[in-house]
Amino acid sequence: MKTAIDTQVDTRFTSRRRYLDDTASTILTLSQYSNKAVAVFFPSFRYAEEAFTRLREISSDIRLSLQPRFSSVAEANGFLAMALSGSNALFLVLGSVFSEGIDVLGGQVDTAMIVSPALPEVNPLQEAKMQAMSTMGRKEAFRRTYLIPGMRKVNQALGRLVRVPGHRARVLLHCRRFAEPVYRELLDPVCRDVSVLQSPEEMLAWLTTEENSVALPS
Repeated sequence: MKTAIDTQVDTRFTSRRRYLDDTASTILTLSQYSNKAVAVFFPSFRYAEEAFTRLREISSDIRLSLQPRFSSVAEANGFLAMALSGSNALFLVLGSVFSEGIDVLGGQVDTAMIVSPALPEVNPLQEAKMQAMSTMGRKEAFRRTYLIPGMRKVNQALGRLVRVPGHRARVLLHCRRFAEPVYRELLDPVCRDVSVLQSPEEMLAWLTTEENSVALPS
C-alpha cells in the first residue's frame, strides 16, 4: 500500500468549508489518474454530502455515487458492487458498516482518499470520558477519547482495500493532521512510511511516480 499525506488542507470542523474546493478538486484529480473508481472516505454523512455537491458543481462529467445510510452489511455490499462499476468516485462514510465485513472493495479499488482523522464529535459524553481520565493528564485523556477511536476508523477503512496477497492500493490521507506524530503513530504500520505532500506539484509527482502510479488504459 503506497500512502501519502496531503498537508495542503485542514479538515477540522472549523476549517473544512474553507478547503471544500480543494477537497473536491483533489478527488477529481485522483479520478483522472485511476482506471477504477476512487473510494473517498469521510468522517460524516454531512461532510460527504457537501463535498459531493461541490464536486458536482465543479465537474458535470464525473460520475459519482454517494453512500446512503445502510441498514445491513448485505445492503452495503450490494450498493458497492453496483457503484464500483458505474462511478469515477464513491463517497463513503468511515465507521458504521465499514467497521464490519465489507469485503467488496479489496482488489476493486486501486486509489483511495481518507478525508480527516475522523475524531468523535465533541459532546457531553466525550467530555465526561475525558473527565473520567483526568488523572492521566489532558493530553493522554484526549488521545484515548478522541485520537484512538478516530484513527481506528481510518485503519478499518484501510484494511478493506487490501484483503489478500496481490491486492494493492494507493492511499491519500487528506489533512495536515495526519502528519503530526500523535496521529501518524496510530496509523496501521503498513502506512507509516509515507510521502508528505505540500504542493500541487508534489501531488502530481506522487501520482505519476512509477511505484505509486496506476497503469492507465491505452
